[in-house]
Amino acid sequence: MISKQTARDIWIAYDEIEKATKLLAFMQKAIEDGTEPTPRNAFGATRALQLGVPSGDNCHQLFDVQPRLALAIIKAHIADKQAACELACETARKELEASK
Repeated sequence: MISKQTARDIWIAYDEIEKATKLLAFMQKAIEDGTEPTPRNAFGATRALQLGVPSGDNCHQLFDVQPRLALAIIKAHIADKQAACELACETARKELEASK
């Protein structure tokens, strides 16, 4: 049987890949159309791109992140999560073999 942690790791990796791929497609389309990507908040207002650590006393944020830089970050994030998914799937395979 696959452990709960391994199943969780696989789900998180796939979920992050899915979200990042959608965001990447949105941004690439906007750039190809010659417009700046302008994500909107829950109220429909446009927002500048941001990168941050939104928690506690150690909260740090960068505002007005350039779209081309954001693209590079998103692509790197996808690659990182794909590698994490492959590793978790290999762990799952080993767990399944061990449980036979």
